[in-house]
Amino acid sequence: MKQLEGNVLRFLVAAVVPFMAFGSMAYGFEYVDFSSIDGLNLVGDSQQAGSTLRLTASRIGEVGAVWAVQKQGVEHGFVTQFAFQIPERGARSDQPELGGDGMAFVVQNTSVTSIGGGGIDMGYGGISNSLAVELDTYANNMGGDDDPDNNHISVQTAGTLPNNPRKTHSLAVTSAIPLLDDGGIHQVKVAYIPGEMNVYIDDLVNPVLTVGVDLASTLNLDSGQAWVGFTAGTGAAYETHDILNWSFGPYSQILAVNIDIRGGADVSPVNLKSKGVLPITVFGSEEIDVSMIDLSTLVLQGAGPRARGKSGNVASFVDMNGDSYLDLNLHFDLEEMDVSPDNTEFTLTGMLNDGT
Repeated sequence: MKQLEGNVLRFLVAAVVPFMAFGSMAYGFEYVDFSSIDGLNLVGDSQQAGSTLRLTASRIGEVGAVWAVQKQGVEHGFVTQFAFQIPERGARSDQPELGGDGMAFVVQNTSVTSIGGGGIDMGYGGISNSLAVELDTYANNMGGDDDPDNNHISVQTAGTLPNNPRKTHSLAVTSAIPLLDDGGIHQVKVAYIPGEMNVYIDDLVNPVLTVGVDLASTLNLDSGQAWVGFTAGTGAAYETHDILNWSFGPYSQILAVNIDIRGGADVSPVNLKSKGVLPITVFGSEEIDVSMIDLSTLVLQGAGPRARGKSGNVASFVDMNGDSYLDLNLHFDLEEMDVSPDNTEFTLTGMLNDGT
């Protein structure tokens, strides 16, 4: 596909380059630990414990919640990952089991101060307009609506109504997981693609639970956004629920998009010493409407598109190949691009106006 001659790079025919489509880059965060809790709202009994986020201590009747203050884009997909630990457990002498009740990762669009009940509710039960991925460590007897055991993961929602930990509100549940309250550190990943949610624990490649759910139709979102965070609760049985780190970001995908270098010539020379521009055409198709591309997010090898001509327009839209789909014509400054004889792969990145 390419020939290298001195300082001139020649591209033969049109190249197919991945167009990276991300969720809104305004969203997302990462806490490698919680030595700082800037951007978080702690509710109830939750507290900062050194560099750890402690949702509840190992005491009877605690309930805590933590929310990212800024709403996050959830409608078009997200991936969140966190590490947790349950280092202490206990119970009243009349309790048949030690430790309880568990914690949850929650998506909700009620309030940044939302908190549910303790014990069986694990801090999320009672929060309206929410979905919870619960990590349940106590087998509650709910009068014929019992938990399957004292070590399971379940996805719970009542749509826009107050959430409920009963199995009637479970979209899916599994007990085929590592022991949650063994005192060790466990890694959890929740990956949501519109229509499907996958939950991983310790093995972050193979999900332990796959759930069919569409957040946009299940919850009442705010322009596709909601608050995300954690809840936990204790009852007569109790345990410490610690979050050690947390990241959240948009789900990403790669769309194969045809691009054309220098107007479709069979051989397209690029002088690496030039101070000029590199013309690029992004072809529209049934899969991608190029008019929906957010031009301000486009980057080609470190350079953004630049204005050309008397009009000062950054881009023009023309059907270049006669297929009835508009194509996008752009120019990139060669001086700003990271291209050399040793670095000849062109990658175009950006996102669409709808946050995809």
